Amino acid sequence: MKSFHSDHSFRDGRTRLMAAFLLLLVAVILSVGSARSGGSGSASQGPSLRPPQQHSVVSPALGVIPHAFVRTANNTITAVGATRERQDNSLGLVRYLASGKLDSSFGSGGIVRTRIGSHASARAALLQPDGKILVAGCSSSWTSGDCGNEIALARYLPDGALDPGFGIGGIVRTTFANGWPEAHSLVRQPDGKIVVAGHLFENRSPSDVALLLRYHEDGTLDQAFGRAGIVIEEAMRDANEVALQAGGKIVIAGYEGAFARYLPAGELDRSFGRAGYYWANLSVDALLIDGDGILAAGSTRGGSGVTRRVTRLARLTADGSLDRSFGKSGYSQPARPGDHSGGIKHLVPLPGGRLAAVGWATRGNTALKRSYHFLVYRYSAKRRIDASFGDRGRVSTKTGAQAFAGFLTASGRLRVVGTDDNPTGRLRGSVVFRHYVMGRG
Repeated sequence: MKSFHSDHSFRDGRTRLMAAFLLLLVAVILSVGSARSGGSGSASQGPSLRPPQQHSVVSPALGVIPHAFVRTANNTITAVGATRERQDNSLGLVRYLASGKLDSSFGSGGIVRTRIGSHASARAALLQPDGKILVAGCSSSWTSGDCGNEIALARYLPDGALDPGFGIGGIVRTTFANGWPEAHSLVRQPDGKIVVAGHLFENRSPSDVALLLRYHEDGTLDQAFGRAGIVIEEAMRDANEVALQAGGKIVIAGYEGAFARYLPAGELDRSFGRAGYYWANLSVDALLIDGDGILAAGSTRGGSGVTRRVTRLARLTADGSLDRSFGKSGYSQPARPGDHSGGIKHLVPLPGGRLAAVGWATRGNTALKRSYHFLVYRYSAKRRIDASFGDRGRVSTKTGAQAFAGFLTASGRLRVVGTDDNPTGRLRGSVVFRHYVMGRG
């Protein structure tokens, strides 16, 4: 006959065993659910804030599609582009702290929207020495389209408010009656004048031509430059990048590999290249005055696929001829097997005369299999690939986004920032940050 004590102990043990089993079952269910949802315990509200890889930070889409990035005050990064809302196609700016979080001291919670005409979009930006942010892009007085018949400039105070001392209420609109202009790049001269480069689609041809404009510091066109402040270069289809050489000379380069140089008053400098021009075998996305030469970077077509582009750099001498001491006969093509497409977007001078080339590459031949990688190459002071950095001179990081720019921090790290430019991309509109140690790779 069982005692009451032994029967109670048996029931107690069975109860504890069942409870332990139930707890284990719940833990397994939660683990599977967490793995399927990417580790988030709540419903997805856009791209996860969890880094896709160690040391990467992803900021979710905030209603602004970034087209360019600029380093601003206190180690912040400002993205400029266009707002996403169909009923509010405006200039959009978003400022991020070093942590990747929004800078609440800028605009409204870190975001600025500026309506110009019926539509507007920012394509380039720079930081002035006084902390003001100058933005260039395009706008429209029409009722449709992202860019229309105007070059648009806007200047902002450090807190994101429009600068009333620039143009009309902080905004400048230059209207073209004969086509559709768009700004791609801008640079500030030592005297404060602003040079804007881009292209113009002329409706009388119709064809694309390169475009240069120069403004005074207050936003008025410089009538002493070109024709009433404007230069139209019909020998080139676009001016994607602009840089200043010594003596006030202006160098432009485009997607089709065309270079041209202008004298300070806007006349073509016929001592450059061949009567003012040089054509290289690359599509230019970055331009840097590199000592006594000109360094250009971007991509070129290559491989068996007609749409495949591979990373490429070229160096010109100061007078506009190919510098054949650079790379192989003037070109460096650092792409690796497995890179389906890609390009260099930014050139960053490093201490000791070295250089970082920041870009991106995709792997996979179809959209479903394609993966975006940040790329960082390091070149020595002699402009050779520095094999002591990363994997034989290169670091590749799978991020799901294209790198647009790199900025050197006070600690010597390279802060690379980018976004997913694919209209159907998972990270469309999000901003990805990653830091690289440039000293040891």
